[in-house]
Amino acid sequence: MSKSFSVIAVLTFMSCWGSLVLAQLPNTNLYLLDIADIVDERASQITLLSSFNPDGYNNQPHFISDHEILIASDHKAFGLTDIFRLNLHTRKVTRVTATEESEYSPTSRPGGDSFSVIRQELDDSTPVPQVLWTYPLDQDMGGELTVDLSNIGYHSWLTESEVALYLVDDPNQLVLYDVNEEKQTHIAYDVGRALKTTNDGELIYLHKIGSSWNIRKYDPRLDRSILLVRALEGQEDFTILPNGDLISSQGSTLYGVSVQPGSSREWIPIADLSSVGISSISRIAARGDKIVFVASAR
Repeated sequence: MSKSFSVIAVLTFMSCWGSLVLAQLPNTNLYLLDIADIVDERASQITLLSSFNPDGYNNQPHFISDHEILIASDHKAFGLTDIFRLNLHTRKVTRVTATEESEYSPTSRPGGDSFSVIRQELDDSTPVPQVLWTYPLDQDMGGELTVDLSNIGYHSWLTESEVALYLVDDPNQLVLYDVNEEKQTHIAYDVGRALKTTNDGELIYLHKIGSSWNIRKYDPRLDRSILLVRALEGQEDFTILPNGDLISSQGSTLYGVSVQPGSSREWIPIADLSSVGISSISRIAARGDKIVFVASAR
């Protein structure tokens, strides 16, 4: 396993699954970018994080600390996906799970000593069952968290016991699930795959109504959601910055929007990465002064 990351220079700066039956995994790369370099409009560097698996699937980054992320990757997995841990400082890549099942969407659980995934079960059923599974960070033994649900696409934890679940259905559904009481509360239909939890335990999600896609915030204490901002056309991936603002993308360009009280709520292009061959930016994760994003591999 290579422990070195490739680096490419940035030349230009500017101010789902729809089904549980998965097609062949796309070739995707992971990149690291400093937030400060975007804000200050400085020439900088983008770091390619996925050189250890150059022709494979490297996706769904999730920060578990300021310098470590979990990802889903098919590296050494023989057509399946496992969870890998990437240290952004030491450049070490560690395989966390090595199971017969495929695992996706690694997400840290409140408390910091475990994480959860969507696990695709070994089953002849159509569609293939996908369940919420949990693992401690220091080993690959774990257990199922949602014994009564097998159509989970994505998730995000709000508290130690409450998790927001994207349920694949017709239409798809967003619910709040209590793993202790095995109880679910409906939030919305027709939502996007990106589910993000704020520092205050509120959920940010995408709501699709025809061609109108809006990013909304759900308060579980009040069981109420409010409109934050209209999403970029055709884009359902976004993340939350440390100050609460949002980052999203279209094609090769990253966009930002302030959702603070009194802001214009207009998306502003902040980094055009086409000059270094980056295109089709999708999933994005942010923590501290770092952004990690996914782009199509050429």
